[in-house]
Amino acid sequence: MSPAQQLTLFISKQFDQEDLVEIRAIKNLPDGSTSVVKQSWQTACATQLLHNSLRRLNRNGVNIYFGVNPRVERQGSKRAIHCCRSVWVDLDDLSIDEAKRRWSGVLPEPSMMISSGHGIHAYWKLTEPVDVQSDDSRRCFESMLKSLYAELGADSTQDVSRLLRLPGLDNVKSTPIPCELIHSGGPTVPLSTFNRWFAAGDSRAAAESSPTVLEKATLPTTADVTPRMRRVIASLDQSSDDRSRRDFAVVCKLLRLGLSPAEIKSLVAGRSKFTTTTYLDITIENAVAAVFGKT
Repeated sequence: MSPAQQLTLFISKQFDQEDLVEIRAIKNLPDGSTSVVKQSWQTACATQLLHNSLRRLNRNGVNIYFGVNPRVERQGSKRAIHCCRSVWVDLDDLSIDEAKRRWSGVLPEPSMMISSGHGIHAYWKLTEPVDVQSDDSRRCFESMLKSLYAELGADSTQDVSRLLRLPGLDNVKSTPIPCELIHSGGPTVPLSTFNRWFAAGDSRAAAESSPTVLEKATLPTTADVTPRMRRVIASLDQSSDDRSRRDFAVVCKLLRLGLSPAEIKSLVAGRSKFTTTTYLDITIENAVAAVFGKT
């Protein structure tokens, strides 16, 4: 299947033809920050015809993302999303076989899978879309995703406004690697497939109703915190289009640099979104699973 055919097939299965799809083109800058080169919204039908123009941007070092859920307005906020047509999982730095082992026995075969260049994105298309128009319904769905991701050791960003990579293009964060649609023949599933994580999400939400607020940590002057670690931690104070994803990546880097979870907690507390113990604990838990494997 050609790259253009991958994009067309994926969009046709992920969305209804008249759904409004957000496309965001983001370039990585030399200083580690990012810049939105292009942000557009068009119907799924029209999106299927964009491969050539997106490929031109992609070949100039621009990463191409799409909004996982259809928009009802031309904006990137959660309030522009009234329904979710799928449940999605982003597993970093895993092979397809390792990813399958994560959900084996607890979930059916995904409807679609994408090799993102540095991991696996799995999508379970729902037989009926779930309404997330109200704040309560949106929080309920996102809380379910958070519980699911914690169990699978997935990236912890559960926002319904989530952006992921489009297949049929390249991951150009460093050396270009194809982002490919590797499976598209899986079944659609009822929302009840995820009931166990809805229940876990309800319990988690109750615990989060009064989280402990954290003050911003002051970095110690000891040599135990190397200049490289300081640079990684300092990136939490920079602006980002996706703070949750950035926070997760920072914790993973600090783990790989040899810091313990307890040390990381003391160093990042109060920075970026690490203002509550709940968010901090969940992010570190998922990062440990991603870096060292599920325990």
